[in-house]
Amino acid sequence: MQVGSGTPVLSIAAGTSNTGEFLWTIPESIVAGQNYLIRISRNDGSNITGVSDAPFTISPPVSTYYVNDANRTDRRLDEKVLATTPNDGLTPATPKASIQALIAGLSF
Repeated sequence: MQVGSGTPVLSIAAGTSNTGEFLWTIPESIVAGQNYLIRISRNDGSNITGVSDAPFTISPPVSTYYVNDANRTDRRLDEKVLATTPNDGLTPATPKASIQALIAGLSF
């Protein structure tokens, strides 16, 4: 569901045991947004439900990353890059320091 709407966007699972975690791959049909909530309901007739405390973001997969090329011809850009920590590699203004740093920060 999304903030401001009580209508579910998608039913993730039904009749799932509580093991402390639930792994889920977000379908491509879900539209990117910053206002998603999770609602969990007991299915034992007690009508107990809970909704996540804060909204979360669903974003498209990232396939482009930026890495500092160590080019020293434009010192202003180098100073801006060095002053921004930690860099996430998602924009030209926030490149990772190296390919190794980029790979180390990815989760698979």
